[in-house]
Amino acid sequence: MEGNHSQRWRVNGSATVAYPQRWRANGAAAGAHPQRWRVSGAAAGAHPQRWRVNGAADGGYPQRWRGKWAAAGAHPQRWRVSGAAAGAHPQRWRVNGSAAGAHPQRWRVNGAAAGAHPQRWRVSGAAAGAHPQRWRVNGAADGGYPQRWRGKWAAAGAHPQRWRVSGAAAGAHPQRWRVNGSAAGAHPQRWRVNGTAAGSHPQRWRVNGGADGAHPQRWRVSGVAAGANHQRWRANGAAAGAHPQRWRVSGAAAGAHPQRWRVSGAAAGAHPQRWRVNRVLLV
Repeated sequence: MEGNHSQRWRVNGSATVAYPQRWRANGAAAGAHPQRWRVSGAAAGAHPQRWRVNGAADGGYPQRWRGKWAAAGAHPQRWRVSGAAAGAHPQRWRVNGSAAGAHPQRWRVNGAAAGAHPQRWRVSGAAAGAHPQRWRVNGAADGGYPQRWRGKWAAAGAHPQRWRVSGAAAGAHPQRWRVNGSAAGAHPQRWRVNGTAAGSHPQRWRVNGGADGAHPQRWRVSGVAAGANHQRWRANGAAAGAHPQRWRVSGAAAGAHPQRWRVSGAAAGAHPQRWRVNRVLLV
């Protein structure tokens, strides 16, 4: 059974009731609710901000995710995985897909050129042009744009909200992500994976790292205690305290915080915007 909360995520769960911003995987019908996620489900009706994977045909809704589907219509904020042409919609994600058109906030994996759109993600792709809020993994050189992600790249310049994987120093920029990188300085909204100490910055992510201090919006994987910060992510970590917007993976009890994600974890309490995998009760 489930609580009566909005902005909630479910995976491998039973009945879901009608809540906005909810995720379901391998679940039955969920009704017609906005901002809902489904995986391996049947028809879902017409709701905005909904996610579907390996599902049947659906209508034209905004902010929707689809995986291994046929044509999906023209909706904003939509995700596609191994899908055919998707039309030209803003805020769309694609994985191993064909041409996707020119839309902002789009993801591509092993795909061809995607055009020049802001807020776009690319993985193992060719040159992508100069757009803000873009993600790249194993890609060619790109320009200096804010809110950009990089993977296994060389120096990237000074841009906010950027990700790096197995990359060199990236300078001191806010909202930056690092993976297997060296020291990054003290910037807010920064991600680190297998990195050294990073200082105390807000909105920072760490994976397999040492002490972090108390910063909001931070991620940890296989790490030690991180203090009491809100909007923090933990994976395979110890107790994290009671903070809102926190993620946990294979972790211990996390307390009752809003906007929290859990995967294969222990009891999680009743919080909105939370993810659980292989769990039934979400209270």
